[in-house]
Amino acid sequence: MRATRLLNYSEGRDLVQVPAGGTRLGTAHATVDDRLHYFAMDGRGVVDIVRTTLPGRLSDFLDETGVSKEDIAHIVPHQGNGMMLRTLEQDLAFPRARMHTTVAVYGNTGAASIPVTLDDAARAGALHEGDKVLLVAFGGGFTFGFALIDW
Repeated sequence: MRATRLLNYSEGRDLVQVPAGGTRLGTAHATVDDRLHYFAMDGRGVVDIVRTTLPGRLSDFLDETGVSKEDIAHIVPHQGNGMMLRTLEQDLAFPRARMHTTVAVYGNTGAASIPVTLDDAARAGALHEGDKVLLVAFGGGFTFGFALIDW
């Protein structure tokens, strides 16, 4: 692992949440009846934040690591939505990186989506010794996570 970064974008804290079941709103018959123990998400809001905020934060991360976009061989993002990933690939504009996706095969596997997709790429023989692999996570809170790996 060459570098990691975790970031918070609190303006998006309400975009992905489970309203009840925690310390703020505990479990009660009313919260269960109102189905407040399930994920609630504003998908359009998530896409907007990812498209407008993630590219700049990611560029800052790469600048701090001394790695350029041209150095990245593979990008393994969170597999939240296939359409969003296609748009994100265009927004990020890495000139030679291959963006790996498995959302069409496995769906959105939540927190497991990056490890599942990384494993898929490795088993397919796509990753080679010395390749720079960029892991890109985003989700509830609103949070971003980046990891840069020298394969």
